[in-house]
Amino acid sequence: MKIKILLLDVMIFILNLFSHLNTQIRIFCGFHLVRVLICLVLPLVAEASWTSASADKRVTQIIDSLTLEQKIGQLFVFGFSGKDFNLQTAEKITRLHAGSLILFKRNIGHVNQIYKLNHDIQRLSQKTNKLPMILMIDQEGGMVSRIKTSPTSPSALSLGETNDLVLIEKVGSVSGKILKRLGFNLNLAPVTDLSNPKKVNFIGNRSFGNHPRSVYRKARAFALGLLKNGIIPTFKHFPGHGGITDDSHKLLPVKNLSLSRLEQRDALPFKLLARSKLPSAIMTAHINFPQIDPRGVPATFSKNLIQNTLINKYGYEGLIITDDLEMNGADGSLSPGQRAMKALLAGADQLMVAWTAKVQSRAYRFVLQKAREGSLSLDRVHSSLRKIIKYKLLYAQPPRSLNKLALKSDIKQLKTLSKKISHINFFKSITWNSKPFLNKKTRLFIYSSSHKFYNQFKQFRFKGAKYVPLKNGALPNFKFLREKNTLGIFYVTGSGTARILNSTPDLIKKRLIVVNATYPGIIKSPKRFLALSHINHKNFNSASWISSNLIGAASLWHSSNKADTPARSLAKKK
Repeated sequence: MKIKILLLDVMIFILNLFSHLNTQIRIFCGFHLVRVLICLVLPLVAEASWTSASADKRVTQIIDSLTLEQKIGQLFVFGFSGKDFNLQTAEKITRLHAGSLILFKRNIGHVNQIYKLNHDIQRLSQKTNKLPMILMIDQEGGMVSRIKTSPTSPSALSLGETNDLVLIEKVGSVSGKILKRLGFNLNLAPVTDLSNPKKVNFIGNRSFGNHPRSVYRKARAFALGLLKNGIIPTFKHFPGHGGITDDSHKLLPVKNLSLSRLEQRDALPFKLLARSKLPSAIMTAHINFPQIDPRGVPATFSKNLIQNTLINKYGYEGLIITDDLEMNGADGSLSPGQRAMKALLAGADQLMVAWTAKVQSRAYRFVLQKAREGSLSLDRVHSSLRKIIKYKLLYAQPPRSLNKLALKSDIKQLKTLSKKISHINFFKSITWNSKPFLNKKTRLFIYSSSHKFYNQFKQFRFKGAKYVPLKNGALPNFKFLREKNTLGIFYVTGSGTARILNSTPDLIKKRLIVVNATYPGIIKSPKRFLALSHINHKNFNSASWISSNLIGAASLWHSSNKADTPARSLAKKK
């Protein structure tokens, strides 16, 4: 009822306002007011839906109808092999009663295949467990994009560098449309960790940046875009993976911060998002915070961090998902079942076991046995089930069919947005450290691990440019760049090509224009290069921007003694 009153009051206000405006202003204001109204009301409507008495009653009825085996299975998130629906996948639903499945690169092919696979999974889930399946995927953008496009969807860092919340929400919205059409209902994004892009770190370009409140606003904008299209967003990795160089897939990183210090920076975006009551999930991190939990356990197993802080102190009401419990950071000394139990007792709702069928079975049966023995109370199980089932009823209903034309249009729109964001990043960051050596006799050499970058480059003015492939981390032959009247264009796509670039002799660096598609911190001694631009995710169009403006950069240099003039002039020109 309160929602209806709020909507009525807002509509009356808009109508009264419009009565005093002319037609053109009405159209302009009306468009933006509707957008604001949607952003404000959608989360409230969703929240009202999931807290209503009728919804609670329905959830209770569903829980009461489930067997103990089904109840325990609903707590798990399993991965599976293959691009087609097979016996192994079916058994995760019929024998282990999986409540959620996660798709990785190994499951992704063409759009028809993805839709059919998800459709077949949902059909068996409804038949066996009388509930839809939560189908999740890592579609962060940038280097973590299971569904590939060319150019790739924008990374969080490239989005963050635009400082445009409307644009960020638009990318989230289009991404949500694509995922929903293919049958997904939860995206394991956006990354909400803080990360200084100018320093080497594990997160890289997956983070929006290093400022807590800015990251909160940008993560929320992306999440709103997803929610508008029926996709549950996931904020990860609580309470913050930022600044850590160690990979929790391989070991348990340690972050020696007190809770008060953690809440000032790393945990602040999660705290603000938790209190915003936005329907969502939060993924826990496999990081040890010894000052907060002296037992030396990862945050995933810490009741101090999950139950006491995230749930009780911050008031978080959404789903809490563990990162993969098969990761070494999740304490390799414990059995899969012990890991699952520790996470559950700490406050997690969904237990991810992503890769190995035997490990999944062992974890499920261990937790099931604990429930049968009474070591795991039904009240604890039902507490998580209530949240899981509410989200399923709200978001997990699959599309009736695959609308290929609409999907094609969505993908095209995402590519356009990606190009726009890369363009902003390119001209915002490009820096010329010395005079470009360019005349009619200048020979250009393109260093890249992909021929596509070279093809984009030669389409413009420099058809005589030579391609030098970067392979297997081996140092290429730079002998040409030791000669006069030569320039090199170096395209960095990952840690391998970055290592090659960083090991290049200083004499060669002075003749290289670098386009960095990862994040700034991966490039050592940036001022030693002729020029450097950070686009922060892969986009081969950057080759055309270099080629179409290289001559302009050379001529602009001569007009000023200031080293940053070409960068500013080019940005204005574009």
